[in-house]
This record gives sequence, structure tokens and C-alpha cells, in this order.
Amino acid sequence: MSTKSKANAQAEAALALQSFQNEIAVLKQTATDWYGKEYATSNERLYSIFASIYRMYEQLSIVGSNNTEKRKWIQSEIERKGVKLNKKPTIVQLLTVYSFYVDGVEYTKQQKRISAYVRVMTTAIENKEVYADNIADWINAEGGVENIRQKATKSAVSKTERSTEGEKLLKTSKEIGSLSTEKSLAYAAHKSNQVVLLVGVLRLCCTNPLGDVFPLTPDGFSLRPPYAVCQEL
Repeated sequence: MSTKSKANAQAEAALALQSFQNEIAVLKQTATDWYGKEYATSNERLYSIFASIYRMYEQLSIVGSNNTEKRKWIQSEIERKGVKLNKKPTIVQLLTVYSFYVDGVEYTKQQKRISAYVRVMTTAIENKEVYADNIADWINAEGGVENIRQKATKSAVSKTERSTEGEKLLKTSKEIGSLSTEKSLAYAAHKSNQVVLLVGVLRLCCTNPLGDVFPLTPDGFSLRPPYAVCQEL
């Protein structure tokens, strides 16, 4: 390659990088504005940002187009802000972290939020039926960002799984006593063997036949028999 050709190639690469920087700067500003003004109420705009990130990801996934330089630049910018990345961050991770990182806010205060968005975008990319044009519908169908984040977490346990496991433990536990109220007796006919939760105030008192009141031991029993246990629900 001649010196002139090499210079032209470098100039083209520089222009491509500058164009990329300008484009993602606009996206970053959009995300920053959303965070400052609409974070609590506007999912619609949030999902549109996800769609923009998805489109940019598709562009950077194309072989060539000086994407190596773009990747190096965005990774260096993220690291310069003090954000710790894994050894081989994906393109979608870089785009998401850079876009949603808010300057002037401690990273520890936004890390969880950004991490959730990375999981959403990563899950979307891995799903062959999700594209930039339908990512908003997909997020809504999946129950929102937090629900997708939980599903994407390896150790995540669904609400149904927690309920099933809790009921199993309850039914195999040793019975230490029984309690009935007017309502529990009324429900007994059609709620038998179902798990229920009783909420109330439990009070213990101990008396002897002469009306003397004796202090309780730590386990709740009278220091002197006979005693009675009083319960309020």
C-alpha cells in the first residue's frame, strides 16, 4: 500500500470513528435526559433506547466498518470512568454500559440499574425472535425489565418455585401445636390442607389458682406450676 493510500485509509477510519462517537454521544445524552427527568415513569422511552442500542449493535456486528477501532474507543471510555468490565466484554455490554452510565453519579449507585439493562439487552440478543423493532413488545410480554433480569440470573428462583418449596417444607415439618379461630373453622370445609398465613399479636401470661402472677422463663413457661397460656390473635 502506498503512502497516499495508507493516509487515505487512516483518514477514513478517523472519520468513521468520529461519526460513531457523535452518534453514540447523542444516544448517551438521550439516556441521561431520560434518567434525570423520566426514570420513574417512562418505560416507553427506556424501551426506545434499548431499540437504538440494538440497532447500533447490529451495525457494529458487521465485519469491517472500522468496528475494531470503535470497540477499543468505547471500552477505553468506560474504563476511564472507573467502571470495571470483565476480561472480554461483549459489544452489547459495552454499548449498554456506555449509554446508561450517568456522569456525575457514583457508579455504585447506578451499577445495579445498568447491570439489569445489560442483562435485558444480552437476553434480547440471544433470543432469535427479538429485534430492534419489537424489543419493546417483548419486554412488556416478559413482564418488564426486572422480571427479565431475574430470569437471566443463574441462581434465580421463580415465585412458583419458592411457593412450592415452601409448602413442601411446611408439610414435612414437625407439628408443634394447633390453633383455630372462627374464620379458620369456617374455611376448613373447602380450604383443608392448603397453606395459610395468620397474622396477629401473641401474648403469654401465667397465673396460679390463687391469682398470683409469676415471671416467665426465656422459653415462655411459668417458673411455678400450675400455669395457663393466654393467646390473642
